[in-house]
Amino acid sequence: MSAKIIILGKPNVGKSSIFNIIFKKNIAIVDNYSGLTRDLREKTIKLWDKSCGIVDSPGLINNSGDMENEIRRNILEYAKSVDVILLVFDGKSELTSEDFAIIKIVRKLNKKVLTVINKTEGKYLENNKYYLDNIGFGKSILVSASHNQSIDQLKWKIYELIKNLSSTNEKDQNFDKLSVAIVGKTNTGKSTIFNLINKKKISVTGSQPNLTRDSVESNVDLKNLNFKIFDTAGFSKNNTIK
Repeated sequence: MSAKIIILGKPNVGKSSIFNIIFKKNIAIVDNYSGLTRDLREKTIKLWDKSCGIVDSPGLINNSGDMENEIRRNILEYAKSVDVILLVFDGKSELTSEDFAIIKIVRKLNKKVLTVINKTEGKYLENNKYYLDNIGFGKSILVSASHNQSIDQLKWKIYELIKNLSSTNEKDQNFDKLSVAIVGKTNTGKSTIFNLINKKKISVTGSQPNLTRDSVESNVDLKNLNFKIFDTAGFSKNNTIK
């Protein structure tokens, strides 16, 4: 199978914006709103001669809420299966206790790590880069997802980390041939079906409606059939939901 990369960081550092700009599409919903992303979202890209899956993730936070704890468990369990972690920080804000806690978590995962400092257009906090360059993950890369700055360099850094991993096989090239979308009104169990087909917890589930906010994509290999499957937000008559 091809290499897998997950984007990690605290909420609102621009993880989904980086995910979108890498694929040059508005795949993930983005806004200046903490906690907007709730589900893991994977999409495959070819970087030069290597294919890899890149996974957008919700922000890692310490919260006593049941949903937040479930999301956190899902992220960390999924991160154990990846090859590379893109660890994202906000270049215009001081590092916080959340940032330091995430660094500690990522260190324990024992994966290849690329530190990414986002929002570095114009002035940024140089002290952040000095600190992050010296935590043992190598030199950080400065990018600005909103201004499309250094994104090609970011892709090349990812390529350098995955180029010696196992080669892409034919299965990885066939997922685009068939796509399946799960649709329906809110709270009918779409995300539960999506997770069962994938045999792992990707979408957040629960009795609360509108847990899924945007489309979640995954590649499935089921009985020698390779296809893409999409979990979708539920149709609702409630027009007050933004």
